Amino acid sequence: MYCIDASVLIAVFDETDTFHETSPKLFELIIQTDVNVIIPAFALVEIAGALSRKGYKIDDITNYLNYLRICKNIEFILLDNDLYESAISIALRLKIKGGDSIYIAISSFFNLTLVTYDNQQRERGKEIINTATPESVYSKS
Repeated sequence: MYCIDASVLIAVFDETDTFHETSPKLFELIIQTDVNVIIPAFALVEIAGALSRKGYKIDDITNYLNYLRICKNIEFILLDNDLYESAISIALRLKIKGGDSIYIAISSFFNLTLVTYDNQQRERGKEIINTATPESVYSKS
């Protein structure tokens, strides 16, 4: 099971993204193999903001977000107080961005491997959880 950072899901959609070549392959693998994925619901906001700043059409972004929402093996979760407290603790301990700490908190709570392109998130997160790049996950399949 995995937690996938928004950076990966942005690269799936954004053909100009440096990581676009690998991200769709990983995403397709996840969909085809029914691997369970848990993602914080606020990732949808991160994806929407990033893609709109890159100039994509609102309808195209909305369709992509709706597609992500209906994927049967992707679960978007809302944070409860325990996860917020865990994320705060992680942000303080690892000295990382708040959003990054949320992905690490979810990965820790559900015992997931965090898949991300974010080097700082991946390297600092290793203190608490298993982390991976999309390439390493895809190459293991």
